[in-house]
Amino acid sequence: MKQFESTNNYSAIYGGGTENNLTNMTIREVLDYQTEMMKHRGKDGKPHSPVGAYQIVRGTLEDNYKTAGLSLDDKFTPENQDKIADVLISKRKQIAGNSDESFAFQLGQEWEVLSRSPGENRRVPYDTVLDMITGTEEEKESNAPAETVAEEGHGE
Repeated sequence: MKQFESTNNYSAIYGGGTENNLTNMTIREVLDYQTEMMKHRGKDGKPHSPVGAYQIVRGTLEDNYKTAGLSLDDKFTPENQDKIADVLISKRKQIAGNSDESFAFQLGQEWEVLSRSPGENRRVPYDTVLDMITGTEEEKESNAPAETVAEEGHGE
């Protein structure tokens, strides 16, 4: 997902910018940073907080860092961002069950750049999402975070 969300930039922030210190911040500091981000409105008039390679929003980070085995004092390193993405993907896979189409839909629920169904007009076409899920093991590994097979840019 990170190649679509941030072109693999672990320091990416919403709107295409970069926060050079992001990977050196603790998760607590990132959550505080995201709270500050949300005080400002995007072009659409809404607050946004996506950060990191997977463009993880504040609520998602807050709800999932512990499940990834992390604490508020752990750094938001590339490795830890991958761990959080692994948790998100695993949760979506569990909801989807054995259906590739359902898994594609679930991934699109987690990451706004991914089309959830044929004909949906998001940055990553549905066929590409299905290919990530059903492709060769080599293709899956190139699309996956650290240890998983395939998953924000939610707007908050």
